[in-house]
Amino acid sequence: MKQGLKKSTPKCVPKRSYSVAVVATMSAGKSTLLNAMIGHRLLPARNEACTATVCRVEDIDSYVAFQGRVKVNGNWTTWQTPIGYAEVQTWNDSKVDEIELRGNLPWIDNTSDDYRVVLIDTPGPNNSTNLDHAAITENILNSCDFAALIFVINAETPGTADEWSFLNKISEVIKMKRGKAQIVFALNKIDKVDPEKEETIVGILRNRIKQMSSIGFVKPIMVPVFGDLAVRIRETMYSKKKYKLKKNGVHPKNHKHGHLYEAIGTRRSLMALKTDIENVLKAKSFYRDAMKVTPEVGRVLMKYDHRRLTKAEKHDMILVDDKFFKLSEIKAAEKLSGVPILELLLERRLNEFAKAKGQSHD
Repeated sequence: MKQGLKKSTPKCVPKRSYSVAVVATMSAGKSTLLNAMIGHRLLPARNEACTATVCRVEDIDSYVAFQGRVKVNGNWTTWQTPIGYAEVQTWNDSKVDEIELRGNLPWIDNTSDDYRVVLIDTPGPNNSTNLDHAAITENILNSCDFAALIFVINAETPGTADEWSFLNKISEVIKMKRGKAQIVFALNKIDKVDPEKEETIVGILRNRIKQMSSIGFVKPIMVPVFGDLAVRIRETMYSKKKYKLKKNGVHPKNHKHGHLYEAIGTRRSLMALKTDIENVLKAKSFYRDAMKVTPEVGRVLMKYDHRRLTKAEKHDMILVDDKFFKLSEIKAAEKLSGVPILELLLERRLNEFAKAKGQSHD
């Protein structure tokens, strides 16, 4: 990725923001989903409670690197540039009051009049080892003027008591806002759905939608998501190099035009990425059917389908571990991860929000 910042530096807290609170119970994959939207691993993501404080991520399209600052004992530090995973993890583990990051979310375009998306990452409320997490998240829900909320659900679990309790709280908060806050459910880890247990992604989505409707969410919008795949693909696209054909190396079949690239990473990560891409492409009809369960998500999918590669890109190929994939195949797998669909949905909501605000000021 490019490093550094452009010279123009806007105010740290934009007046025109579309704030999106991102919430989940522990281990739902919330931080992984956010990292996928950022484009690389910036926020701590582990199979345990890892988000310890509120972290705001402000989207500034002109930035080419992330910068950050923290609030300690009520006072903000100066901005640091560039900021990476190590710095954010240190801040998070140090239990600072709050973390602010700002940089470009590459797949979300802010409006022409500079309304910006601000993602608000919150701790899981069901961490029994730290009751402060629940208090921090509840404070965000009760006092933050967020315009939208993303609730990340773990597809591996049918709905725990903690999740059910949290959903009921959120339902009450949404009712109090009287339609001023929109909610989107992201059903994450859909790759964990086990067909041998006669599970289907569509079936799980429909059951979850029924559950949400039963506790007051009207026509719930649910996006099936494979967060791990999205972040792996996007990291790969940032960390690839021209592939030089070697005498005894891997050769693509029937390749005549375009560029050849090689994905950079550990053998373990590249093997995992190759397997995930292969599995998703084999089951692409099931993933597409799942996105059509919610009508609004289906419409966004149709709009995204119209995005096309350039003539040159259609012939590009990327070596992942020991297998070449067409760029079109990787882009298809990325789309089926659900993250681009969620982003386009947010972008549409951002534009509707900005338009409504503009009309209210006329």
